[in-house]
Amino acid sequence: MHACICINHILDISPSSVRTLVDNNGIKILCLMMNDFDFIDVAENCIKTLEKASLEYPDYILETGCLPQMMNMIDFFVSSV
Repeated sequence: MHACICINHILDISPSSVRTLVDNNGIKILCLMMNDFDFIDVAENCIKTLEKASLEYPDYILETGCLPQMMNMIDFFVSSV
C-alpha cells in the first residue's frame, strides 16, 4: 500500500514521470494490485494513480484492460474517487 501511495505522490510532484511508469509495466502491475480485495485502500490508491496516468496515456489504460476492473470496483468508493 505504501508503494502505491508513493507512486501517487511522485505523479503529483512530477507528472512527466508517468512515462517511466508506463515503460516499466507499472500500469499492468497497478491493475493486478486492484484485484486484491484484502486491502480496499490499495485498490483506491491504484485507481487514483491510474486516473493521473490516464491524463497522458488514456489509450494505454484502455489497452491493458484496467478500465473494466475500475468500473467493477466503483461501487465500493465515494463519488470523488
